[in-house]
Amino acid sequence: MKVVVATLTGTNGDPTSESGAAPGALERAGQYALWTVAVAWAVILALLARHRIVVTHDSLISYAHAWWINSQLWHGHGIPWRMPIIGHGTALTFPYGALPWLVAALLWPLLGEWAVTLVLVLGVLGVIAATFWAFPEARRPWWAVLVLSNPILVLAPLSGQLPFLWGSALLMLGIGFWRRDRRLWAVLAVGLAQLTHIAVVLPIAAILVLLRLRWEPHRRALVGCYLISVAIAAPAIWPVINSPVFTETSWLTKVWQLAGTVLIRLLLFVPPILAMVFADRGARWWPIALTGVALVSNVALLAPLDAAYSWSSLGREPDQAMARFSASSQFRPGLTYRLLRTSDGKVGMYQLIRAGGRLDSEFFPESIWGGMFASERDYSDFLRARHVDEVLVFDQVPGHVHTNEPQLLARMAASGRACAKDTVGIRLVYSADHWDYYAIDHSCFLTSAARERHSGVLG
Repeated sequence: MKVVVATLTGTNGDPTSESGAAPGALERAGQYALWTVAVAWAVILALLARHRIVVTHDSLISYAHAWWINSQLWHGHGIPWRMPIIGHGTALTFPYGALPWLVAALLWPLLGEWAVTLVLVLGVLGVIAATFWAFPEARRPWWAVLVLSNPILVLAPLSGQLPFLWGSALLMLGIGFWRRDRRLWAVLAVGLAQLTHIAVVLPIAAILVLLRLRWEPHRRALVGCYLISVAIAAPAIWPVINSPVFTETSWLTKVWQLAGTVLIRLLLFVPPILAMVFADRGARWWPIALTGVALVSNVALLAPLDAAYSWSSLGREPDQAMARFSASSQFRPGLTYRLLRTSDGKVGMYQLIRAGGRLDSEFFPESIWGGMFASERDYSDFLRARHVDEVLVFDQVPGHVHTNEPQLLARMAASGRACAKDTVGIRLVYSADHWDYYAIDHSCFLTSAARERHSGVLG
């Protein structure tokens, strides 16, 4: 830890500044603050690393995809292009995250699920190291404290944002290579960064390039090199726009979610850029004031970003409700399940596919929830399109999710009516303390288009 802090402060462990003079009270306070933040990060990473499975908002998608790649790769099937066990059979293995998921899959035979946890921790360390390498100005104590206190950096591992961490680390490396006039390496790093998380890192990289153009002495070279990096990342575009979560959501949802995510995660790059601009201009109080803002933001964002759930991942263990269900006689491998529950961090979805079940959705929230349904017919069309065989409804549906699906299921099951020509049949298999299990009968269901085709054949 002493070596790390000494490197960031530029003192090589010497209690004097670069000029040889003893540091002032402000600098000493910065060094103490840096030590404190560094120790806090060491504790956070240690608590994360002790978990075989880190259960939080975005983590289980990485465990699921890394497990699938491992199960196919090490059984002689090569790297799979599709992942038919999720997304009602239409999902792709790499909607994003190709690089970190492949690394985790290669480590899986040695470490099991802990391979994904390790790759998550390495992603955090990679971002931090790449940031201070790309922006030497940010190594000064108070600027370093600001970088490490950035709530976007803090929440990324706590929320399980594995592809974003790896993509950001590579983008930081690309910036560092460019600043050192090593253009080939910059192009490769930025290309891989965008390939790793093209939906988020590509627009972030584009914004940074646009912002840089005003001060860049080699504008044509910058634009040309960036376009080459986009060409490197281009193979990742098709999987994104053809994944079920993209094709099955409205354009308004796509634009709103993308814009919000990009603008929030762009803030990861703001502190080191500010250090580059202001560190040599005598702005001694700027990083201290901004650090205060960052610390307050870590608290203020607890509700808007559901950060309290992210922080609780440090002590959370995987819920075992679905593991118990998949081990029971009620569970039938090979069927497609719809699981209405997110309070378990989607670990139940992961447990179901590992036991041999299939999911009607991907692990993205937009893919899981169907929203409000206009009628029983509308809901039946939805279930039919997703080939849903069973629905599991928990009473822990989050308050921000607005859906009438549980009410529709209960009403259709209570009617005792078998499936008609325009609706599926729904039967309550059993009701437990906190969840209900419904079976879906598609045997006599025909959509309007199917009825028309059927009538035409008979005619």
